[in-house]
This record gives sequence, structure tokens and C-alpha cells, in this order.
Amino acid sequence: MLGGEMNTKFTPGPWKAVPWHIAEGPSEVRAKEGWLICQTSSDANAHLIAASPEIGALLAQAVRLYEAYGLVAGSPECGKWVNDSRDALKKAGF
Repeated sequence: MLGGEMNTKFTPGPWKAVPWHIAEGPSEVRAKEGWLICQTSSDANAHLIAASPEIGALLAQAVRLYEAYGLVAGSPECGKWVNDSRDALKKAGF
């Protein structure tokens, strides 16, 4: 959903990466309440996954700004970027 408030299908952020040596097992991603989001094979993956809600929200905001100021119409490259971004946001549940 690109207009207005985010209405996502996933656990709201912020999420926190928990490195393997603290998790005493696979690296983890946890919600702010401490709920386990996932376990992964590396700290790098955990950090990327933990940043996903914020990255998605920022990308959605960038798309809205491009659309609001008419920047999409002026350039085929911008149009492709916005369409690709919309597809990625939809795939991610935004």
C-alpha cells in the first residue's frame, strides 16, 4: 500500500538483529517486544532482515515523493525505477 498509512502483513518494526554469539545458536531477528521473527545463518543476514521494515517504509516514501512531484513523467528511467520499487514493495507485503 503506497498511499497513506502503511498497512503491512508482517510484524511491525523496529526489529533487532541478535548475533549468533549472543543468541547461542543461529543469528536471530527479534521484534521490539522480543518475539522471534526468524533465525538465519549469518549475522550479516540478520542485520539486513532486521532493517527490512525501515528500508521498505523509506522506499515507499520515496515512491510517493516521486509520484507527488511528477518526477516519474519526466524520465523513462524514473518510471522504471518507480514501477520496480512498487513491485518490490508489493512482494514484501507493503
